[in-house]
Amino acid sequence: MGQPTPRTPGRLIPLPGGRGLAIDLVGEPGALPVFLFHGLPGSRVQRHPDDRIALRLGVRLILPDRPGCGLSTPAPRRRIADWPRDVEAIADALDIGSFAVGAWSGGAPYACAAAAMLPHRVSRLALVSPMAPLDRPGALDSAPEFARRGFQLVRAAPILVGPAIASWRRSLLRDPDGVVRTLLPRLSHADRALLERPGHPSFLSDMLIDAVQQGHEGLATELKLLASPWGFDPAAIKAPTRIWHGADDRIVPVSMASHLAAAIPGATLEIAPEGGHFLAFEAWEEMLLWLRGAPPEGFGAYTPPARVP
Repeated sequence: MGQPTPRTPGRLIPLPGGRGLAIDLVGEPGALPVFLFHGLPGSRVQRHPDDRIALRLGVRLILPDRPGCGLSTPAPRRRIADWPRDVEAIADALDIGSFAVGAWSGGAPYACAAAAMLPHRVSRLALVSPMAPLDRPGALDSAPEFARRGFQLVRAAPILVGPAIASWRRSLLRDPDGVVRTLLPRLSHADRALLERPGHPSFLSDMLIDAVQQGHEGLATELKLLASPWGFDPAAIKAPTRIWHGADDRIVPVSMASHLAAAIPGATLEIAPEGGHFLAFEAWEEMLLWLRGAPPEGFGAYTPPARVP
């Protein structure tokens, strides 16, 4: 994964109504702009630890915290379909016209919303280990048991989501390494090997803590939104779309990627046979090259992925 590069505090973009969105910027202002949306839990720091990759590829990354996550102002009544307005506000503030969009895991609904609702600005869409709409029959049939139980709670008793997340957050702040240790057995071999590499033992705990530094409400809102209708049709996406998913993803099942690939016109799905949920780190350069417009070159450490129609 390379050596980590120093991180700077997020820049706050003011929005109408007094809200602010925190973003990290990586790369030169004249480079090709790429918005990347974090997963759940997550924040703008959820990215490859070596920012020099983006610099070398001539890409300018714009990494925003969603409302209530990281340093961004909460917006508890927001919808997924409201996100494109925030994205457009960031682009306008940075004098950016068109841009590519990427996301992983729970950030996928927001990336799809931007592509569907900002067709005049989104040039390409990349999704890694994506969540698909959950308001459809059988959406969670192949999901791990903890995910099924969690989203059943969100749907059946949304009032309990806040207290449950608040309790989890207290445990995280009290013993972050302990919380991570409880997560590791649920992950694939590839994910565990990735997170245990020298120099990166605290990546996951640091990411989780940053995501909930303002409190539990932002994550609780994210979970409720993920379990709700997206508010737009992915079939409206016109941008060229490429999806990556690990066959051994034990958090988000590959059936989610298959559903999105079928729903988005012309989308291409590639499966990494031994890839886990954190596939984005291994496919990072490949993803950025594709978003920049370069032809695909494969997964590097992974065996060549099988194409799914």
